[in-house]
Amino acid sequence: MTSEDLYFDFEFMGLKIERVLEFGDVLTTFSITIAAIALWISLRNFRNAVQQGNQDAKVSHYSELDRFYSELLTLSLTYPFLRSPKTIAHDDEAIKADYSPFTDADQEKISRYENYALMMWNFIEAIHDRCQDLWVAGDNENYHILRDTWEPIIRAENRIHRPWFLSEMRRNAKELLSSQDAAEECHKFCTGFRIFIFERQWADDDWTYRDGFKNSIDFGLESSGP
Repeated sequence: MTSEDLYFDFEFMGLKIERVLEFGDVLTTFSITIAAIALWISLRNFRNAVQQGNQDAKVSHYSELDRFYSELLTLSLTYPFLRSPKTIAHDDEAIKADYSPFTDADQEKISRYENYALMMWNFIEAIHDRCQDLWVAGDNENYHILRDTWEPIIRAENRIHRPWFLSEMRRNAKELLSSQDAAEECHKFCTGFRIFIFERQWADDDWTYRDGFKNSIDFGLESSGP
């Protein structure tokens, strides 16, 4: 790490973000942090609206999801490579081995993509949490409206960014392995959303919210070491 690099360690909504960023990428990271805070505030207000049965408030939050996703797509028009990371033939290529989104060694390109994928991670997680709030509140009508609206988008974004999502699970498991039992602890990190992504719950007739994975995840770390 050079004197112009920045160590970035941030934990928000259960999501730990830890990166070494080049100085020119600081502004992008700051924007992501602000976006994450805005999503958290919106999610908190949405939960209050669900509890109070405030339909107008819920409609406004649906509109905010539209706006945020539009901004993500607009950003990708400036940097088209954000929508075309390296694909994998099988999940194990990202779960059991280190994953790089591009074959070249352009660190600026990789950093921009990782920041973008992180924003997409937070966006999908916000939809997941809002659906969960509606489900728990027994608001089946709005639950199905929100689910049916965003299910095709979640499916498409997972198809594009799934290798990075899974590699983040592996990266955190690898970090935990150096100090704890990763086989157990990695499942406690953003558990609901990790289950949602890993087990492709948007393909189910009803999204199910559980506290644990159906099967443990083999990250292939025992033989390779931390």
